[in-house]
Amino acid sequence: MQQNDDAIPKKELSLSGTFYRRRDDWIGHILRRPKSEYSHVEKCVAIYVAETINPRDREWSTSQEKIAKDLDVGIRIVKSAIAKLKSDGLLTIKREKINGSVKTFNHYALVAVEDAIPLSKVHGRARS
Repeated sequence: MQQNDDAIPKKELSLSGTFYRRRDDWIGHILRRPKSEYSHVEKCVAIYVAETINPRDREWSTSQEKIAKDLDVGIRIVKSAIAKLKSDGLLTIKREKINGSVKTFNHYALVAVEDAIPLSKVHGRARS
């Protein structure tokens, strides 16, 4: 006898479960983009950022130099990838001091794919 799936209540995800589900959806979205939109290295940068986001705060701070060093890629590639993700509405970035440091670092947060609005739509112009 086959059960109706509608009759079985679905368990709600915890806050952490929701975070990981959205992060996995975000990574999947990036991976499925054609090479004409995101190069393999840009995808790698995006996944690096997504994988290092803190699930408790849902944000993460680091320098683009550290990303470049960790991935063994050029800083210009990292800057380009981060700018593209921000332009596509998939990443928010703010500058922030960490632990009282004088130097400021980029503070990243993922934007859920379903909530992402490309800057070209907000400002009515194509990506430059």
